[in-house]
Amino acid sequence: MDCSKSVKTPAVAVSKNLEDNKPKESRKFPYREAVRSLLYLSNKTRTDITYAVNMVSRKTTNQTIEDVQSFKIIFIYLQNTQNLGLWYSSQDNTTVIDAYSDADYASDTYRRSTSGYIIMYAGGPISLSTSHQPVASLSTAESEFIAAS
Repeated sequence: MDCSKSVKTPAVAVSKNLEDNKPKESRKFPYREAVRSLLYLSNKTRTDITYAVNMVSRKTTNQTIEDVQSFKIIFIYLQNTQNLGLWYSSQDNTTVIDAYSDADYASDTYRRSTSGYIIMYAGGPISLSTSHQPVASLSTAESEFIAAS
């Protein structure tokens, strides 16, 4: 993948076509090992791939060709953005803590929203999370309120 074209984001658009969920690819790709490696990497130094890793880690069994291609896109993104990482600056105002949250309303097939947050200190993230919300939201505003809480 050294000679691959660069991609701007590690995530691809999720297809909501549920007609054919049968595995189309043999077990030649080490999917679980790749999930484990990317989870470690996204938790320690590369927080920019957290959402994409969360999306591909939902299918640890019965992977399709699209799932394997999603992994390859993440690896291509990592190959072409090796200079990115976490940076903490002593020059920034270190007494300010910034917190951000967001939600993706009903993007899941079971109509559960995905929410996430990030807490910044000294110019870098100190805590972040992306997960499914425990309940189904009835509106975008409700999904955003759940994410903020």
